[in-house]
Amino acid sequence: MNKKVIIGIRPTDFSTEYGSEIKVLIDVIEPLGNELYVHGRCGELMLSARIPEGVHPDVGTLFSLKADTEKIYIFDAETEEALQ
Repeated sequence: MNKKVIIGIRPTDFSTEYGSEIKVLIDVIEPLGNELYVHGRCGELMLSARIPEGVHPDVGTLFSLKADTEKIYIFDAETEEALQ
C-alpha cells in the first residue's frame, strides 16, 4: 500500500547520545532560559530539537541528532489521524 504519511518527533524527544542518527544543517539556535533549541534541515525536512546543556552547535554546520524510534509518531497525511 502506498500511502503518504507525516512523521512527528517532539523537540524534547531528540538526543545527542542514543537513537537513530539524523544529520541536521543548523539554521537557527534559540536559547530559551536554561534550554537551547536548534532549528534546521535534514534534506527537505524541517525540524526543531531541544539539545542538552553543554552542547554548542554553530549555525550553518551539520549537527548530529538522535531520535528514539519508540518516540516517533506516524500520521495519515490526508486525515492526520495517528497510525501508531
